[in-house]
Amino acid sequence: MPSMSLRRLGRHYGGVRIGIVIAVLLIVLALGPSMTSYAPSLSLFIKWLINVVLLPLIIYLAIRLTGETLMTRAGTAFKALGSALVGVVSPIVLAYLFLNGTLGIISYVIHFNKLPSIFAASFVIIVGAVIINYGRGGFGGEPIKSSLRYIGFAVLLYGIAWLMAIAYAPLGTPFLYASIGSALMGVAILISLHPSLKPLASDLSRVARPIVALLFVVGLMAMFAQIPQLRPYSGYLTMMSMILLAIVVVIIGYRLYTAFSGIARGLLRGSMSNTLGNRHYSLPVRMMYS
Repeated sequence: MPSMSLRRLGRHYGGVRIGIVIAVLLIVLALGPSMTSYAPSLSLFIKWLINVVLLPLIIYLAIRLTGETLMTRAGTAFKALGSALVGVVSPIVLAYLFLNGTLGIISYVIHFNKLPSIFAASFVIIVGAVIINYGRGGFGGEPIKSSLRYIGFAVLLYGIAWLMAIAYAPLGTPFLYASIGSALMGVAILISLHPSLKPLASDLSRVARPIVALLFVVGLMAMFAQIPQLRPYSGYLTMMSMILLAIVVVIIGYRLYTAFSGIARGLLRGSMSNTLGNRHYSLPVRMMYS
């Protein structure tokens, strides 16, 4: 009981601190327009400070305060929602507002047509990193966290593929293949949370990284095949890609076979033990009535 009360007290004072910070930021925000009138030369910097730093920070702290309040409520749903608000929603919203505001300010100074795509790819990378970080210490058991990590890696790798493709289109292919593999592994681990598929979760976790690495190599071969100077060797590269894909399929198929074989053996043992139990139970009953 004392530890619970101390925990609640700590969360209460944490919420009070966040509230004080929000109040101070609102005061600074209210003084912003008058500051630009006294320092016209700094108007662009003050506008950036208000729109890109202060406003996103206020929204971030408000979402975080809401999440921490929900985490103190009884019930798993409230705790899960509060954890998601604190660990996922608040940093993603902060990153979006910061990057979007910075892009709006930079557009006045730098005119580069690929700048929005660079900022969008950077945002996707940040979203992936946030999901990975939440999967390492967020709400839920280990299979859910493992699934979240692979989904986060899929988002992060997709952002890297986008960023690389902006520089040169074929460069993004390996990261795109790895992103697809990571997403498939994350979804497969999530599906295997069903009680009857529980052995499959551990098997998939063991082979997920090698599969993602092999798909990255397949993407690397596909990237080389797209480079004009290497077009004469595209047949060999395609053949190597097909061999690697076949290895991936064999690994997945073998793991699925071993997992489902274990599940089938477990079900068979369970049915046999139930049958034997019923026989042992029915024998004395037949002797009583014979």
